[in-house]
Amino acid sequence: MLNKQDRLLAETALDRYGNFSLSWEQLHLFTEPLELDICLQGMPEEAGEKMVTHYHLSTLVPQWKHSLQRYVAAYAYVIPVESWAQIRASYGTWVIAGIVRRPHDKEGQSQLRVEAYNAGNHRMLAYSSTDDRGRYQIRFSRKQLSGGQLLGPDVYFKVYRDKRLVWEEQAEVAAMPGRRAIDACSVINITMQVGSVKKAVRWLERLVG
Repeated sequence: MLNKQDRLLAETALDRYGNFSLSWEQLHLFTEPLELDICLQGMPEEAGEKMVTHYHLSTLVPQWKHSLQRYVAAYAYVIPVESWAQIRASYGTWVIAGIVRRPHDKEGQSQLRVEAYNAGNHRMLAYSSTDDRGRYQIRFSRKQLSGGQLLGPDVYFKVYRDKRLVWEEQAEVAAMPGRRAIDACSVINITMQVGSVKKAVRWLERLVG
């Protein structure tokens, strides 16, 4: 970013929803491409000292329109999942998101506590509560992993309603595809069997059997 300082037109901060607004004096031709970069000052779950990093997002030529003695343009950019996962990985942080359902039920289960466990040492990585649509989001950093572990953990889950365990996976589930060395950004949906605590590995065996 420092080698671009002499070309900087404007900078601003994103709001909580990722919205931004930039303005500058008309010094350049409208046909000139603009470079859009983002500066990150760390992740909330980051382990250790905060690290400031810069990433190039895109190069674009906006579609300008004249309005009230100014030229304006709108632009939206969605960071690709693969790129965001690499960014989170560089900070040593992980996020797991998904929805908790019961079999054959399209609606998610609300007011549940979802706990993620590291199969390597059977310690809880982090927990989260499901929202009104049954969606959860669990975040943790490398400090929750075993010493020296660089890859993501192998994970399994437990689900509670209030303080009552309603669904539990056996640690062996963590050896399955999609659960081993999870990516920095992972989507893992959970399907709970009806009734009291069930061992998810048995349900999976019946499902694929």
